Amino acid sequence: MSIVASRSGSRRYSSRSGVGSSGLSLSGGMQFSSGLGGGRSRMSVSSVGSSRAPSVYGGAGGYGTSISQSTFPMDGPGQITIGANEKHTMQNLNDRLATYLEKVRSLEAANSKLELQIKEFYEMRSPTHKKDLSGFYGTITDIRNKIQARSVENSQMILQVLQNQITTSTTEVKTSQSQVTDLKRTFQSLEIELHGLLTQCSSPVSTSRHVETRQEVRKVIVVEKVQEVQQIQEVVEEYNPHMQKRVRVIVEEMVDGKVVSTSVDEKVQDMN
Repeated sequence: MSIVASRSGSRRYSSRSGVGSSGLSLSGGMQFSSGLGGGRSRMSVSSVGSSRAPSVYGGAGGYGTSISQSTFPMDGPGQITIGANEKHTMQNLNDRLATYLEKVRSLEAANSKLELQIKEFYEMRSPTHKKDLSGFYGTITDIRNKIQARSVENSQMILQVLQNQITTSTTEVKTSQSQVTDLKRTFQSLEIELHGLLTQCSSPVSTSRHVETRQEVRKVIVVEKVQEVQQIQEVVEEYNPHMQKRVRVIVEEMVDGKVVSTSVDEKVQDMN
């Protein structure tokens, strides 16, 4: 670590190291600053005619730390007067700065370790992180094969069940068709038989009607004949005394079924 002091209307002290940088300056006051790996710290001392208690703001990594204290009176603008305790104050400040820098280094080391752990954690959680899953490939393949075989077996069973159902349904349909055909034939036979029965039933009715008609006609004829007979009897009775009966007797001689000779004999008889 090197310490450089300069004065140009003010006093500025700075110290640098390979790890970071630190500075001590006085410009209308006193300021010390340090930086390590992206972080920085600052310590300033200012004087405006009064003094204040020191305050410290610290940080590491991407954070800043500042230490301020008002201990030096000013004689005028741009002028700083340092008393006899300047060496002791500088030594004290340098010791405190060294302690602070050491603390910063330890914090940076812890921060780096923590960042590494966080990085490893996110790498483990990252989707791009690949684990060795080769041991599971065989099991996965076996399970896939079993699932595929089971699916094929289930499909075959379902197909067989459907085929059985189709066969059964086809048989039932054929049986139903045969039954329907038989029923149609039976219905036709019944229709023919019914037609015959109706014909038979209508025939006696018509026959009876015909017989009745004939009987009525016969009755009329009989009545007419009776009337005619009565009239004839009346006429016969009227002409009976004068009527004679002429009888003709025909005699035929038959030989071998043939008529050989015929003789006619007529006689007159009285009708009395």
